[in-house]
Amino acid sequence: MQICMINIHGHLKKEGSPIGGHPDTGGQIVYVLNLAYYLGQKGHKVDVFTRAFKDEKWKGFDVKIEKVSSNVNIVRIPCGPDAFVQKEEIWPFVNEFSAGIEDYYKRNKKSFDVINTHYADSGACGVLLKARTGKPLVHCGHSLGALKLQNASITQGNFLSVNKKYSFHTRLFAERTTLNWADSVVVSTEEERYQQYGLELYEGAIDIEDQKFVTIQPGVNTDAFYPWKGKPTAVDKNAEKTIEDIMEEGIDPSRRGLPSIFMVGRLDPRRNILGLIESYANNRQLQEQANLFISSGGLLDPTFIKNWEGMQTNYKTLLKDIRKLMVKNGLQGKIVLTDIFDYDNEYPGILRYATKNRWVYVNPALHDTRGIAVLEAMASGLPVVTTSTGSTTNLVDNGNYGVVVDTSDTRSIANGLLGVLTDENEWDRLSKKAYDFVNKTYSWSVISAKFEKIFKEVTAKKDGKKSKYALLPPRYLRKPSDKSEKDLIDDLRTFLFNVSEGKRQASKVSRDLADLIIDELTARKKKPFVFAMLGETGGGKTTIANKLSRTLNNLGYESVFLKMEDYMIDLPKDMVEKRVRKGVKGAVGPHEIDINQLNQHIKELIDGDTVISPVVNVKANSRKMRTIKGKPLFVIIIEGVYCDKLKNVDMLVHFDIDFEQLRMQRSKKEDVTLYPKGDAVRTLLEDILRLEHEYIEKTGLADEADLKINSKYEILYRFPVHNVTI
Repeated sequence: MQICMINIHGHLKKEGSPIGGHPDTGGQIVYVLNLAYYLGQKGHKVDVFTRAFKDEKWKGFDVKIEKVSSNVNIVRIPCGPDAFVQKEEIWPFVNEFSAGIEDYYKRNKKSFDVINTHYADSGACGVLLKARTGKPLVHCGHSLGALKLQNASITQGNFLSVNKKYSFHTRLFAERTTLNWADSVVVSTEEERYQQYGLELYEGAIDIEDQKFVTIQPGVNTDAFYPWKGKPTAVDKNAEKTIEDIMEEGIDPSRRGLPSIFMVGRLDPRRNILGLIESYANNRQLQEQANLFISSGGLLDPTFIKNWEGMQTNYKTLLKDIRKLMVKNGLQGKIVLTDIFDYDNEYPGILRYATKNRWVYVNPALHDTRGIAVLEAMASGLPVVTTSTGSTTNLVDNGNYGVVVDTSDTRSIANGLLGVLTDENEWDRLSKKAYDFVNKTYSWSVISAKFEKIFKEVTAKKDGKKSKYALLPPRYLRKPSDKSEKDLIDDLRTFLFNVSEGKRQASKVSRDLADLIIDELTARKKKPFVFAMLGETGGGKTTIANKLSRTLNNLGYESVFLKMEDYMIDLPKDMVEKRVRKGVKGAVGPHEIDINQLNQHIKELIDGDTVISPVVNVKANSRKMRTIKGKPLFVIIIEGVYCDKLKNVDMLVHFDIDFEQLRMQRSKKEDVTLYPKGDAVRTLLEDILRLEHEYIEKTGLADEADLKINSKYEILYRFPVHNVTI
């Protein structure tokens, strides 16, 4: 099997990745590299795509192709600036990156069977690639933007500043689109599935009961991580020298015989380094039993705060708070704050050294979705104390193979550590049981086999079994510009706070649709392209279709517009009065439309023939005929209530808007206003629920009132052909 694996951000390298030494380089990098390697060991060909960049501190990340094994390559795609770009700022380059992947396969005359993406930005790349190739997509989220947003205390007042920092406007909509398009979504635990993917911000994009959810725990490389065996390897010797040098410099001589509480993690407030130090500072017994040994990127460099260009303010604040806490509590000589270790040539030996000297590993993170560092410690025979939130409770089987603590409570952390440090039998029990459990359950040879099974299942599925509908990927990810980004930010504001200013007009919607169609024509070179619009009478289809046709023609793409209503078998005499009196319910029935004739005309236009098409004047209750000359039209646009009954349609779009609102706007000769602003990525259900809630509040009706409120402009894409391109 040929696997296209995508991890656009981070220092992804066979050896020398600064694991834990950079905000974007943590357990996810370890996960991707090991998954690729062990799939390669099973005979699969894996290309791991990441972004090429130059980094003065970390060399080699601009090498175009790096061979990991005989079956695995790291392929670095240039996009954006030459320098490293943090994940929050990588979104403008997503489309360029995905196009680079396509170009790589074309230039090398290669293909692939399945797309495997990691994190939100890579998921967006995967959607674009799936849309252009039709290949199945398996996504691993690793962490979710909705959870981060939920913890960011975002309000209308701080919305712009918080969003600028975390780029929620791109991340959330990219995640929604990825979840909607993915053939399979891999989660670490059922808790992750229901409590994170079940958050309100993902409603309408994915159903948490969907069978495409698959639970696969993270893995650990048991060939590299194992307990001390009595005979040191080169890695063990390097590790022992490194540890002893650090201890000699940082720990008081009288305390060097004590075990250490060991933590490894990125310099990130969510890793809760400050909470761990507070728990140590506040517990005299803990200080008497052990030293505290923390490894995190940059902790040794006293000029780090000033010199790390681009370092986020909250990381600088964290470093300052750590130093203040140490000085205030007189912890010098008891705590080691050290930089990261060489992951390949030192770190496995560091863990074996810790096991040999009866240390304890602690994971004080406020939330951990993967826990790979915990598994590495367990595989090395080192007892672990870990957070009660996230996936790591499952990794230690809810306390059977490790200690679970409330990491938001410093006393809970201290008590959990003391329980292992003061009981030799407990230390021995956890050391052996954890090692056995990890090797049986979490070795990468076991985990990669589960991925292999999923990849085979999604590639074996027929196209007909795929979802009929998909959300539109945000225009900003397809064509980044200041305007499209502003639209997306407005979308998020509306999404979060139901803000009503800046309503979207039909002319703007038409331009979005024109961009979509042009993208399709460019990628597939299909002529003509049949684009149909479905929706009730009064839904704005005619207005949009007319504007769309003019927009395409103005951009140099010839189009023809056919109205289904023109193909009525008989002209009802009271049609106008019927519509005015009954509104949307006045639409003609399917038996009143000559759909066979319309399908025949569409086929003839596709074949380049000339057709005589009817045109109905509703107000005059009359019909005339027009001739459409036979030539290779770029786009055939059809609108009507029953467009789902048409044949040869390449893309079907559904429009829905409140009829009374539309009629009022038309009476004032206003441009048709559609909801919401920006790219239509929300579902009809979300708007109905919101409108019902507002209506109940205003009228005082009971919550169980049966309300049928429909004031939504919605775009849903159906796939009547194999490869729909956006």
